[in-house]
Amino acid sequence: MNKITQAATFVVVFMIPFFFLPVTRDFLIYSKFYFVALGAFVLVLLSFGKFLLTKKFSLTHNIAAQSMFLIGLAYILSIVLMSPNKLQAVFNPQYGFVMIISMMILYFYAAKSFIGSKIPPIFALSVSALVVSIFALVVMVDPFSSMELPTYWSFLSATTFNVIGSSIDFLAFMIVVLVGSSLFMWRSHKDSVSHERMQSSHNKTFMIIEG
Repeated sequence: MNKITQAATFVVVFMIPFFFLPVTRDFLIYSKFYFVALGAFVLVLLSFGKFLLTKKFSLTHNIAAQSMFLIGLAYILSIVLMSPNKLQAVFNPQYGFVMIISMMILYFYAAKSFIGSKIPPIFALSVSALVVSIFALVVMVDPFSSMELPTYWSFLSATTFNVIGSSIDFLAFMIVVLVGSSLFMWRSHKDSVSHERMQSSHNKTFMIIEG
């Protein structure tokens, strides 16, 4: 069950950046809202199934996760209690109660699932960024200019369209992934160099002892 939950978390994190269905109003916003909420619900459902099978329930003791929970809880209470329109405060697809709580759930599952995993979390986002970039480049050259597209595919004729959202959203996402990937590669290289130096030091010590 842990492997299933881990795989489901990886798939959700991987698909969020480029997932959309052009069947709703403001389809980028609403598609991601429904997908994130559904992904969080599936993960909670898997955990509930695990609880029924094992009769065990575990909570993360990560300080960062606990801090995120408190910040998120304060934000949720503020938007629900202070908003004059309670229904909109709950179901707003960008910063409503359902969206924020779903993102918090995904964060907790990702923080727990990727610990000790052979696949680093930045890998999922890096591959997603690659897919998003390729899609944006294809749309930018306007390959559909000579085609009559159906109404629900008309957005493909806009050369500035991308699956993240606005151009600022796209740029912010790419910067975050680029910085995260660079830090991961730098850290991996640093760990590799440290390991090689330690191994070399051990070998020299062993040779001195033998000599």
